Amino acid sequence: MRKYKGHTPGQWRRSSLAPLYIIAGNEPNPICSLGEYDEDLRIDSVFDNAEANARLIADAPKLLEQRDHLLAALDEVMELIEGYVDIRDGDSGPAPNDAMRAKLIIEDAKRRIG
Repeated sequence: MRKYKGHTPGQWRRSSLAPLYIIAGNEPNPICSLGEYDEDLRIDSVFDNAEANARLIADAPKLLEQRDHLLAALDEVMELIEGYVDIRDGDSGPAPNDAMRAKLIIEDAKRRIG
């Protein structure tokens, strides 16, 4: 999807050396930093959700890849369903109304995902 084209490739992870930095692969520079540090270099308590945000951001490439696989699977299922739409005999496949309903559900899911 064009929206995500050009992001830093590779597996992202939360750095163990600098809390709340997100690192890509072996890159020395962080992709992003979350939170601020107090004078003792501890994470400021104002950013209570920063740890959860760091985990979510670190998983972003994996989630994007899983989303792409899901969209591809939905496309494959859609092709199968489209083959059943013209069937009038319920014995040889799903009833046309069921196939059309499944198609609409998949189209809606794809809109929400992508």
